Amino acid sequence: MYIDKHEPMFCCSHRDDMDTDADEQQAKFEHEMPLPLRVIKSTFDVLLSHSELLCYFAMVLNATVTGSLLSLVLPVLAFLWAMLSSPRPSKSFWVFAITYTEVCAVLYGLVV
Repeated sequence: MYIDKHEPMFCCSHRDDMDTDADEQQAKFEHEMPLPLRVIKSTFDVLLSHSELLCYFAMVLNATVTGSLLSLVLPVLAFLWAMLSSPRPSKSFWVFAITYTEVCAVLYGLVV
């Protein structure tokens, strides 16, 4: 059997076969994980898929703990802009929220 030194050696005939083989190995590995680790991984995956809800919760929690007019803007934005967007808020919302948070942090640092 002649092997061309310029041709890559794969155990599969196509690149797609390698991807499906890796997916099957990943699924087998996850299925053989102990139950507590599978629960932790599933919980982490759910948190990642609904990360915007965690951000909304943090905005509301910050407003309740801080109790200032500056911190009230983010929950109002979350309820009036972000939660009314379908299916998710736009990138401009998140850019504005991050910028506003940075400005508030600088203002709190200057005042305190």
